[in-house]
Amino acid sequence: LPRNEMLLLIFLGIVTFVSSILIFNFTLFTSYLLYILSIIEDKNKIIKTIFCSSLIAIILVIIFYTYNYNIGTIAKVHEHNGRTRHFFGYASPNIISYYTIWTFLAYYYLNFCNKKKVFLATIPIIILYNFTKSNTMILILCISLAFLILNNKKIINFLCKNGLLLILIFLFTSIILYDKNNCIGIQINNFLNQRIYYSLKAIKTFGISIIGLNNINYTQNNIIVDIAYINLLCKFGLLYIFILYFICNRIGKKNIYIDKIMMILWLIFALSETAALNFMICFAPILD
Repeated sequence: LPRNEMLLLIFLGIVTFVSSILIFNFTLFTSYLLYILSIIEDKNKIIKTIFCSSLIAIILVIIFYTYNYNIGTIAKVHEHNGRTRHFFGYASPNIISYYTIWTFLAYYYLNFCNKKKVFLATIPIIILYNFTKSNTMILILCISLAFLILNNKKIINFLCKNGLLLILIFLFTSIILYDKNNCIGIQINNFLNQRIYYSLKAIKTFGISIIGLNNINYTQNNIIVDIAYINLLCKFGLLYIFILYFICNRIGKKNIYIDKIMMILWLIFALSETAALNFMICFAPILD
């Protein structure tokens, strides 16, 4: 590695370690370690490992849940907004959903040139959706297939380089509109299942940090932060938004089409799930 890149990686390591200690959360530091590993090791090998380990874990969870569902030792179903949703033993059905969609995306990444294989892999996702009713999972699936079919490099290049900025503009415009009780902001909040409401509440309660805060407890303040960008700004620090922008630009400058698609999918996913910050599952940023 060139000296300037080496120094940048050391700086990034120090920042993630310090902020992890400050907030008693090592998610970003472990993601940083995986990022370093991706520089040393072949990325395809890492993603194959993520795919295989995640697939095994998901199969075991489904087997365990199905067995306990049949003998009635765990809660069978949960009603949410008039829909029956299976939680598969987790606190939310979105957890099994995000593990599943990123396992699919690992397969999608490894088999991008084989459309038949990718389309066949969508079958278990659609089946699982009937149990979890996860809108994020089905949205990411549809967008990934659209990118596979359309193959428009100009759009992909633009979205990879500018997607983060566009999403932040959309997010904060929605928050401002909602705060002013604007009907558009209210509709967006309803569409995103109260994510705008909780984002506004989190910002008003905790503000925006620079490198991380150790006094943030969402639960005690009846706040549910699902949007990764809000979690970054309030809990981990504004600095990480700039780091993320840097990663998006680096991937955007590469000539590897699939890497750009994966980063765009990550950016969209992060608008719905804070789990995007765990690169051990949501691996797209390590493709830098």
